[in-house]
Amino acid sequence: MTWSYAAIFVDPVLGTPIIDYGPRFLELAPVMRSFIRRHECQHGNGVSDEIAANCAALAQMRLAGLTPQQEAHLRRWHVAEGRLDPQYGDSGAAKGKLSGKAWFI
Repeated sequence: MTWSYAAIFVDPVLGTPIIDYGPRFLELAPVMRSFIRRHECQHGNGVSDEIAANCAALAQMRLAGLTPQQEAHLRRWHVAEGRLDPQYGDSGAAKGKLSGKAWFI
């Protein structure tokens, strides 16, 4: 299966998480690539919920100095993606309407 941006798998022999980057990953802005890497790392650390992985990735980026402009870029990207699979919770448009720390929930 091909992933547009990234997905995480566990090596069946070593048991270590591996991020598989999809063909569209390098098309993304650096801030979006950082967000996706951090999101997938959350899964590698045992977070199975997609929203929780997003929240943790965003919190890490804020602690690392995410600017309001960069956060706005993340928000616009999620809205532009449009309808997301059910495990991501509702559509990108609905997520973009929220404010504060949980803009993508």
